[in-house]
Amino acid sequence: MTQTFKYRRYPKLERQLGCLFDELIHAQAEAEHPILSQIKKVPVATRQMKIQGQDGFEQEIALKEHAVPFELKREVFEKLDLDALWDALAEIGSQFGRIMMQTFFERLREVTEKTGNVVQGGGKPLDCNHLVELYQKTEIKFSSDGTPELPTLLFHPDMLPRVRVVLGDPDCQRRLAAVLQKKKEQFFAKRASS
Repeated sequence: MTQTFKYRRYPKLERQLGCLFDELIHAQAEAEHPILSQIKKVPVATRQMKIQGQDGFEQEIALKEHAVPFELKREVFEKLDLDALWDALAEIGSQFGRIMMQTFFERLREVTEKTGNVVQGGGKPLDCNHLVELYQKTEIKFSSDGTPELPTLLFHPDMLPRVRVVLGDPDCQRRLAAVLQKKKEQFFAKRASS
């Protein structure tokens, strides 16, 4: 007579392992793509997010669900091979991070186009005019002491040397400071009238 192996379920342990695996996968994704750590995480049940522009524009957008197919061999668990398990989770995190970044840039492009926060360079090299226009189009908040809460600007790595040159130019610094001063006055005037 053959005996069959019956799998015994441990729901609490399964939930705890699931949460731990999820944390490890997200940690790996965020280690490779630090900007992901700045993105607000929403509960799985949430299916929509609202975007708002400074001119009162509002629109709800559907959230996109992400999945990464993977396979963990039974031997990993039977042998308790933690190194192999960690390597598998790290690879899942890497794949997940790449998918998240692709979606992030798709959504960023979609939202900035809808809110009007796009600056077209027209194929010309980045200059101060582009940054001034970007700051003018972007909602900037200020702390009570007047310190600006500047937006995170994303540039292709190849553009960083040019960005440093443009931001290092004293005339450009003066122009950007003037935009920030005007934004600060508008921010506090709006707050006083509310």
